[in-house]
Amino acid sequence: MAMSANPGRPEEGRYEEEERLACGRLLSDVWDAWDTGRTAADPHLASCPHCSAALAELTGLGDAVRRTCAEEPSFPEAATAAVTARVMDLVRLELRPGRPLPLGEPEEDHWIVEATAARLLRAAVDALPGVRAGSCRIAPLDPADPTGPVHV
Repeated sequence: MAMSANPGRPEEGRYEEEERLACGRLLSDVWDAWDTGRTAADPHLASCPHCSAALAELTGLGDAVRRTCAEEPSFPEAATAAVTARVMDLVRLELRPGRPLPLGEPEEDHWIVEATAARLLRAAVDALPGVRAGSCRIAPLDPADPTGPVHV
């Protein structure tokens, strides 16, 4: 077992809240032994009921993953590209901030994006007692003049 120069800090590659089995072994250590084929070299793993149960579950999980991989037809490249393109379209849609809206007077050069303005307005309304904003739409009063006053 590796020793750490800083006892308050977890070992390299360790999570702060790793799951321990009832016998005291880390589940990640049992997983690593199973994954690298070292289970036979550790007598504790064979004799401990907690480690044996964890190993049985890991073996079942590994078998299920292998069966699923064997049963699933591999995606042709065209299908993979189509799925990737669709996912990226959705990501772009989520990240779209909306059109810029003017802040202040027309001669000032201060702007805020529509999504941010709507979020701030909803938060302000939600702060009022007994009032909740379900949605907020912001649009220019005059579509020909996007830098002019807006309707909320």
